[in-house]
Amino acid sequence: MKCVITGYGIVSRVGIGAREFERGMQGAPPAFGSARDAGFDADALIAHASNFDPKAYLGDKGLRSLDQQTKLVLAASRLALHDSGLKQDATWRNGDADTTGFILSTAYPNLEAIHDLVRVFILEEPRYINPNQFPNTVSNTPAGYASIWEGYRALNATVSTGNTGGLDAMSLAESFLATGRAKAIVVGGADSLTPALIAAIGLTGSQITAGEGAALFALESQANATARGADAIATILGFGSSTHFTDQVSVVAPSTTALKDAIELALQDAGASVNEIDLVISGLGAFSKGGTIELAAIDAVLPVTPVAAPKRYLGETFGAAASFAIASGIAWRDGVPAAAIVRGSCSQPKMLLITALGLHGNATACVVRLNTRKS
Repeated sequence: MKCVITGYGIVSRVGIGAREFERGMQGAPPAFGSARDAGFDADALIAHASNFDPKAYLGDKGLRSLDQQTKLVLAASRLALHDSGLKQDATWRNGDADTTGFILSTAYPNLEAIHDLVRVFILEEPRYINPNQFPNTVSNTPAGYASIWEGYRALNATVSTGNTGGLDAMSLAESFLATGRAKAIVVGGADSLTPALIAAIGLTGSQITAGEGAALFALESQANATARGADAIATILGFGSSTHFTDQVSVVAPSTTALKDAIELALQDAGASVNEIDLVISGLGAFSKGGTIELAAIDAVLPVTPVAAPKRYLGETFGAAASFAIASGIAWRDGVPAAAIVRGSCSQPKMLLITALGLHGNATACVVRLNTRKS
């Protein structure tokens, strides 16, 4: 069953909310910031969501015990519901709680809470651990809070497959919609910057420009969207996933073979030919070793197709990266800025191939058709 995106919510370094994000992705990419200037004890470049104030989107109450990642998720979730028309002003409009689900991709769930509790345990005493923070160490806490705040009752799931998670979560959502578990699912990815994550990246020597943010989509069947008169922004046509372990020793071991296979499977699932793809939206731009491997896989299947890299704007957002790639495609419906282009040029793309290269031998690809804007 082909599904459609009827709205999306974004919290990112280039903009918060769909329209602000689209404007930000059309301009020049902002310079990456210093980790030390943002309060981290590391010499690294980061893409920090510095203008995010959760109170502006969630109100003043109930935020004290929430970590940064959960706040990002809650804000993007609320924005996605509003943009799709499913829920507005805290009231369900063209949707309802019983038939709406939630699926979140996150590569490093609750790392902030785990780090804080372990630090207290080691440096002080276990009796000083804050019991209110302990629930935040569970990996599905952000998704659980989203269902509590918005009332999602159809289903709730968390996907943690690293950089491919945004596409993997959307593929899972498509399966749930096809089996009638829900009429609509808010799905996407989120990850946040934490001292532990920045330190771990430094230890691997990977020189990853880490970013943070959340990108969530309202996904529905075409029939459900039509029935409620919703605008189908984009149609999800097909997925492909593959895993190929190339280096059992290295902590970071992406695979050209896995991504090549995933691309071919996605095209097959979508019933699309190579010549129909107007633009490849890749994961290039945040990690040099991964970039070489990813481009080799793209070249093996689509050697002349234009390639764009939203990570030049957003950094490496891990579990949110593939979701941000889809959101970037929506933002580039009226043209792709030269700053985002790695190869070729593209004006008003319609058929997109999204590529997501995992750091541990896994890869996923997705074919997306952008639909004509309603006048």
